[in-house]
Amino acid sequence: MQTNRNTISPDSVLIKLLGRVPVFILQKLNVFRLFFYKAGFLSSYCSKIPVISIGNIVMGGSGKTPFTIWLVEALQAKGKKPLIITRGYGRKDENKQIILDSDSLSNNNPEEIGDEPYLLKMRLPGTIIICDSNRVRAAKTAENNFKPDVIILDDGFQHLKLKREIDILMIPPKKTVWKREFFWATRRADIAILTGNYRPVYRPGKIQYFSAERTLEAPVNFAHAKTLDKRKLIKNPVIATAGIADPSSFFTMLKNEGYTVKERISFPDHYSYLNDDVNKIEALAKETKCDTILTTEKDAVKFNKLKLSPDLWASVPLSLSIDHSEDLVKLIISRLTN
Repeated sequence: MQTNRNTISPDSVLIKLLGRVPVFILQKLNVFRLFFYKAGFLSSYCSKIPVISIGNIVMGGSGKTPFTIWLVEALQAKGKKPLIITRGYGRKDENKQIILDSDSLSNNNPEEIGDEPYLLKMRLPGTIIICDSNRVRAAKTAENNFKPDVIILDDGFQHLKLKREIDILMIPPKKTVWKREFFWATRRADIAILTGNYRPVYRPGKIQYFSAERTLEAPVNFAHAKTLDKRKLIKNPVIATAGIADPSSFFTMLKNEGYTVKERISFPDHYSYLNDDVNKIEALAKETKCDTILTTEKDAVKFNKLKLSPDLWASVPLSLSIDHSEDLVKLIISRLTN
């Protein structure tokens, strides 16, 4: 594992400030910001390595992480060597560059590298991941040290500082959280992945649309990393807890899968759980006679240093099933090679 600390980029400062303003103002500011880039007042770095951006126009809950995992595995199956660049939102020092290599998870924790990079590394152990709020600096690190075939830029739709060959936009169900940009910003995308059950009214000609269904896999027990028998779990009530952008979506998916969710406990997105939270949830499980506490895979990485009854806890991995997935892979590879 390598680490590097450097000065934060002006663009990263702007992004941090944008995250603290009201939605409508944020949308307007992003319009002006896009204009400054198009007019040449702000410049973009063109990497020597082709870049695929995966992003959205909403805050969280769009399926970026499972799609990133799917895309990396799909590219690797075609003989490609992808590298992931991510900000690592919510970690202690987002300006610190951390490179996740083969031994990274044994030397790091989610607080240091971010819960999403930690999860990505768990699911993609052979893939290099660079955590850095300065994505241009990260791209240069990739060029100089690793020379991958392609860079996957996580949450990059608004990150105009780094040019990309392909912009992939994740579009979740209508009811999902507030938008970073006006909906017509989707015109910048090359490919849109629809994870909801609707089509946008505005459909520019250049965008290629693909549908994806989010599905829950069988729960995995914390104590033994053992996949549990879903059919047995469904017969008994469970408690569900989530600290993600849209906890209700997780609870709804559990219900649709047939689980009897006795209690639903929501926390803010990227929440860092405390031992006190664990104690209260486990006490509630005992009170309601629930033998299992289910949480998301992203939440699960936060529990490895907490005092809990591991036999009670299980994470539920989320995966994407993409219609015409082979066509999508061919389209992406063709655009990378043209």
